[in-house]
Amino acid sequence: MNRLNEWFSISDVSEKVAIPPETVRRYVRHYREYLKIRRGERNAYLVHASSLNTIKKIRHLMEQGNQHEQVKSILEKIEEGKVHSNSEEVNEQKVNELQLNKTMLNEIRLLAEQNKELLETLNSMHERMNGYEALFLQLQVSFNERIHEQDKGQRDNERKRDEYLMKAMNELQGRREGNVSTKEKKKIFTNLFKSTGK
Repeated sequence: MNRLNEWFSISDVSEKVAIPPETVRRYVRHYREYLKIRRGERNAYLVHASSLNTIKKIRHLMEQGNQHEQVKSILEKIEEGKVHSNSEEVNEQKVNELQLNKTMLNEIRLLAEQNKELLETLNSMHERMNGYEALFLQLQVSFNERIHEQDKGQRDNERKRDEYLMKAMNELQGRREGNVSTKEKKKIFTNLFKSTGK
Protein backbone atom coordinates (compact mmCIF):
# COMPACT_ATOMS: atom_id res chain seq x y z
CA MET A 1 0.00 0.00 0.00
CA ASN A 2 1.25 3.50 -0.86
CA ARG A 3 2.05 5.45 2.36
CA LEU A 4 0.76 8.69 0.82
CA ASN A 5 -2.71 7.18 0.74
CA GLU A 6 -2.70 6.04 4.37
CA TRP A 7 -4.66 7.69 7.16
CA PHE A 8 -3.87 6.96 10.82
CA SER A 9 -5.79 7.33 14.06
CA ILE A 10 -4.29 9.44 16.87
CA SER A 11 -3.12 6.31 18.70
CA ASP A 12 -1.45 4.97 15.53
CA VAL A 13 0.29 8.32 14.99
CA SER A 14 1.39 8.27 18.63
CA GLU A 15 3.06 4.89 18.12
CA LYS A 16 4.70 5.90 14.82
CA VAL A 17 6.20 9.21 16.05
CA ALA A 18 6.75 8.13 19.69
CA ILE A 19 4.71 11.01 21.13
CA PRO A 20 1.91 10.50 23.71
CA PRO A 21 -1.63 10.46 22.23
CA GLU A 22 -2.76 13.51 24.24
CA THR A 23 0.16 15.53 22.84
CA VAL A 24 -0.61 14.41 19.27
CA ARG A 25 -4.26 15.36 19.79
CA ARG A 26 -3.17 18.81 21.08
CA TYR A 27 -0.86 19.32 18.05
CA VAL A 28 -3.73 18.39 15.72
CA ARG A 29 -6.00 20.98 17.37
CA HIS A 30 -3.39 23.80 17.51
CA TYR A 31 -1.58 23.23 14.19
CA ARG A 32 -4.38 21.81 12.02
CA GLU A 33 -3.67 24.31 9.20
CA TYR A 34 -0.21 22.72 8.78
CA LEU A 35 -1.43 19.12 8.95
CA LYS A 36 -3.47 17.00 6.62
CA ILE A 37 -6.30 15.74 8.81
CA ARG A 38 -9.89 14.61 8.52
CA ARG A 39 -12.65 13.22 10.69
CA GLY A 40 -13.20 9.47 10.71
CA GLU A 41 -15.67 7.23 12.52
CA ARG A 42 -17.27 8.73 15.64
CA ASN A 43 -15.83 12.08 14.55
CA ALA A 44 -12.30 10.99 15.58
CA TYR A 45 -9.30 12.68 14.01
CA LEU A 46 -7.41 10.86 11.27
CA VAL A 47 -3.94 12.05 10.27
CA HIS A 48 -2.50 11.46 6.81
CA ALA A 49 0.90 9.75 6.54
CA SER A 50 2.32 12.86 4.85
CA SER A 51 1.81 14.84 8.12
CA LEU A 52 3.86 12.54 10.37
CA ASN A 53 7.10 14.45 9.70
CA THR A 54 5.37 17.77 10.47
CA ILE A 55 4.23 16.39 13.85
CA LYS A 56 7.82 15.35 14.58
CA LYS A 57 9.03 18.88 13.66
CA ILE A 58 6.44 20.44 15.97
CA ARG A 59 7.61 18.16 18.81
CA HIS A 60 11.25 19.07 18.12
CA LEU A 61 10.49 22.84 18.03
CA MET A 62 8.51 22.60 21.27
CA GLU A 63 11.34 20.71 22.96
CA GLN A 64 13.71 23.53 21.93
CA GLY A 65 11.56 25.91 24.01
CA ASN A 66 9.60 27.60 21.20
CA GLN A 67 6.13 28.92 21.98
CA HIS A 68 3.07 28.13 19.87
CA GLU A 69 3.31 31.36 17.88
CA GLN A 70 7.01 30.80 17.17
CA VAL A 71 6.32 27.22 16.05
CA LYS A 72 3.56 28.49 13.75
CA SER A 73 5.88 31.13 12.32
CA ILE A 74 8.56 28.51 11.61
CA LEU A 75 5.97 26.16 10.08
CA GLU A 76 4.70 28.98 7.85
CA LYS A 77 8.22 29.58 6.54
CA ILE A 78 8.60 25.88 5.89
CA GLU A 79 5.20 25.88 4.12
CA GLU A 80 6.21 28.92 2.03
CA GLY A 81 9.29 27.02 0.92
CA LYS A 82 7.07 24.06 0.03
CA VAL A 83 4.66 26.33 -1.82
CA HIS A 84 7.56 27.87 -3.73
CA SER A 85 9.00 24.47 -4.63
CA ASN A 86 5.48 23.21 -5.34
CA SER A 87 4.86 26.15 -7.68
CA GLU A 88 8.11 25.32 -9.50
CA GLU A 89 6.96 21.71 -9.71
CA VAL A 90 3.56 22.88 -10.94
CA ASN A 91 5.22 25.11 -13.57
CA GLU A 92 7.48 22.27 -14.65
CA GLN A 93 4.48 19.97 -14.74
CA LYS A 94 2.57 22.51 -16.86
CA VAL A 95 5.53 22.78 -19.24
CA ASN A 96 5.66 19.00 -19.47
CA GLU A 97 1.91 18.87 -20.07
CA LEU A 98 2.20 21.54 -22.78
CA GLN A 99 5.01 19.61 -24.45
CA LEU A 100 2.98 16.43 -24.19
CA ASN A 101 -0.06 18.22 -25.63
CA LYS A 102 2.10 19.61 -28.46
CA THR A 103 3.47 16.13 -29.16
CA MET A 104 -0.05 14.70 -29.09
CA LEU A 105 -1.29 17.42 -31.45
CA ASN A 106 1.57 16.67 -33.84
CA GLU A 107 0.73 12.98 -33.66
CA ILE A 108 -2.95 13.73 -34.29
CA ARG A 109 -2.03 15.99 -37.22
CA LEU A 110 0.24 13.27 -38.62
CA LEU A 111 -2.53 10.68 -38.20
CA ALA A 112 -4.98 13.02 -39.93
CA GLU A 113 -2.58 13.42 -42.88
CA GLN A 114 -2.05 9.66 -43.04
CA ASN A 115 -5.81 9.11 -42.93
CA LYS A 116 -6.24 11.62 -45.75
CA GLU A 117 -3.60 9.81 -47.86
CA LEU A 118 -5.22 6.48 -47.04
CA LEU A 119 -8.64 7.78 -48.08
CA GLU A 120 -7.19 9.10 -51.34
CA THR A 121 -5.56 5.71 -51.99
CA LEU A 122 -8.82 3.91 -51.16
CA ASN A 123 -10.78 6.23 -53.48
CA SER A 124 -8.25 5.63 -56.25
CA MET A 125 -8.47 1.87 -55.71
CA HIS A 126 -12.28 2.11 -55.68
CA GLU A 127 -12.26 3.98 -59.01
CA ARG A 128 -9.88 1.39 -60.50
CA MET A 129 -12.09 -1.43 -59.20
CA ASN A 130 -15.11 0.24 -60.80
CA GLY A 131 -13.14 0.47 -64.06
CA TYR A 132 -12.18 -3.20 -63.82
CA GLU A 133 -15.78 -4.14 -63.06
CA ALA A 134 -17.03 -2.20 -66.10
CA LEU A 135 -14.34 -3.84 -68.26
CA PHE A 136 -15.27 -7.26 -66.89
CA LEU A 137 -18.96 -6.67 -67.66
CA GLN A 138 -18.05 -5.50 -71.16
CA LEU A 139 -15.88 -8.60 -71.70
CA GLN A 140 -18.65 -10.80 -70.35
CA VAL A 141 -21.20 -9.24 -72.73
CA SER A 142 -18.75 -9.61 -75.63
CA PHE A 143 -18.06 -13.23 -74.65
CA ASN A 144 -21.77 -13.98 -74.42
CA GLU A 145 -22.34 -12.38 -77.82
CA ARG A 146 -19.54 -14.46 -79.33
CA ILE A 147 -20.93 -17.64 -77.76
CA HIS A 148 -24.36 -16.72 -79.12
CA GLU A 149 -22.88 -16.07 -82.56
CA GLN A 150 -20.99 -19.37 -82.44
CA ASP A 151 -24.14 -21.21 -81.36
CA LYS A 152 -26.12 -19.54 -84.14
CA GLY A 153 -23.39 -20.38 -86.68
CA GLN A 154 -23.30 -23.97 -85.48
CA ARG A 155 -27.09 -24.24 -85.70
CA ASP A 156 -26.98 -22.79 -89.22
CA ASN A 157 -24.25 -25.26 -90.20
CA GLU A 158 -26.24 -28.13 -88.71
CA ARG A 159 -29.39 -27.00 -90.56
CA LYS A 160 -27.48 -26.72 -93.85
CA ARG A 161 -25.91 -30.13 -93.27
CA ASP A 162 -29.32 -31.65 -92.53
CA GLU A 163 -30.79 -30.01 -95.65
CA TYR A 164 -27.87 -31.31 -97.75
CA LEU A 165 -28.26 -34.81 -96.30
CA MET A 166 -32.01 -34.80 -96.92
CA LYS A 167 -31.47 -33.61 -100.47
CA ALA A 168 -28.80 -36.27 -101.02
CA MET A 169 -31.04 -38.94 -99.55
CA ASN A 170 -33.94 -37.83 -101.73
CA GLU A 171 -31.72 -37.88 -104.79
CA LEU A 172 -30.48 -41.37 -103.90
CA GLN A 173 -34.04 -42.48 -103.30
CA GLY A 174 -35.08 -40.97 -106.63
CA ARG A 175 -32.24 -42.68 -108.46
CA ARG A 176 -33.03 -45.93 -106.79
CA GLU A 177 -36.62 -45.62 -107.81
CA GLY A 178 -35.45 -44.65 -111.29
CA ASN A 179 -33.17 -47.70 -111.42
CA VAL A 180 -35.93 -50.02 -110.32
CA SER A 181 -38.31 -48.68 -112.90
CA THR A 182 -35.66 -49.09 -115.61
CA LYS A 183 -35.04 -52.66 -114.49
CA GLU A 184 -38.71 -53.31 -114.47
CA LYS A 185 -38.96 -51.82 -117.94
CA LYS A 186 -36.18 -54.10 -119.16
CA LYS A 187 -37.88 -57.06 -117.59
CA ILE A 188 -41.16 -56.17 -119.18
CA PHE A 189 -39.48 -55.69 -122.53
CA THR A 190 -37.61 -58.93 -122.13
CA ASN A 191 -40.79 -60.76 -121.21
CA LEU A 192 -42.58 -59.17 -124.14
CA PHE A 193 -39.88 -60.18 -126.54
CA LYS A 194 -39.85 -63.71 -125.25
CA SER A 195 -43.55 -64.09 -125.54
CA THR A 196 -43.48 -62.63 -129.05
CA GLY A 197 -40.65 -64.90 -130.10
CA LYS A 198 -42.57 -68.02 -129.23
